[in-house]
Amino acid sequence: MGSSSFALRVLIRRALSGLALFLALGLGLFYLLATMPASGEARRRLEDPTLSPAEFDRIRTLYGLDRSVPERLRCWLLGRAAPDCPYARTERGILGGELGVSEVHRSSVPALLRERLPPTLALVLPALVLALLAGIGLGALAAIRGGAVAQLIRGLGAVLVAVPSHVLGLSAIAVFSLWARVLPPGGFGPGPTPDLGHLVLPVMVLSLHFLGRYLRFVETGLQAALQDEHLWAARARGLSEGRVVWVHGLPMVLLPLLPLIAQTLPTLFSGALLVERIFDFPGMGLLIHESILFGDLEVALVLALIYAALTMFASGLADLGHLWLDPRARREETT
Repeated sequence: MGSSSFALRVLIRRALSGLALFLALGLGLFYLLATMPASGEARRRLEDPTLSPAEFDRIRTLYGLDRSVPERLRCWLLGRAAPDCPYARTERGILGGELGVSEVHRSSVPALLRERLPPTLALVLPALVLALLAGIGLGALAAIRGGAVAQLIRGLGAVLVAVPSHVLGLSAIAVFSLWARVLPPGGFGPGPTPDLGHLVLPVMVLSLHFLGRYLRFVETGLQAALQDEHLWAARARGLSEGRVVWVHGLPMVLLPLLPLIAQTLPTLFSGALLVERIFDFPGMGLLIHESILFGDLEVALVLALIYAALTMFASGLADLGHLWLDPRARREETT
């Protein structure tokens, strides 16, 4: 009962702080959007060189550009149903569950999410699995072998952490598409689902970008675990070194790895944004880029808030996982 009530208190505290941060972030993003030059259709109409001053003012009024930021925020939240909000893009507003309509794609934001989220998941999930498997294997190998092998693996991990994902992506295109000509340089494939050949390079680049941090974590954790007194006792009982490492040592590292995975999930999605742009992969990242590039800024705002919510959710999971796995952190939380 005591542990469950403690977990509930921590969960409520994290939820309230996350909600406050999310609201502050939403207000800040909306303010940036509201103070930027007109976007989308309004910008195209206002940039007409033949526009008269009277017509210029009429268009600004039509799109609500002559209103103050608090007024525009109220109409964005409540929609046209609110008093004096005829220019709002939705009927019930964001609080009524209407996320808006894209001027570029001529489609609602929920429809765009249903279209673009599956390709992003098809990119992110295999990349996460590959990065974890390779990171655990190489990290364990570096911790066990030591010497030149460990130095080589550590150097590889340092390079992968330091090199940006767009550099990895462009290098992969140059080698595998332009020079060797064995893989397509980008795209999605002809069908409604991702073609395997078009997935190889983006998945490889994204997994390599995150391989370094998993590798270093496993190597450092396993080196410390192998010096634990319990493992020395297991060796004294006659257990083989392989059994000591893989059966007793590695599980001591994998549990603390779970919070790190939760912490890197938002970074994985943001890394996918750059990778999708480089490989012209039609996922969420490319949708955000198109929304900003073509002035569909209200859609970009909604997508940015979705990414922010994902980041906060993953951060909360990481905190809870850390408290669950580490008794010392639980004691600190109660003081």
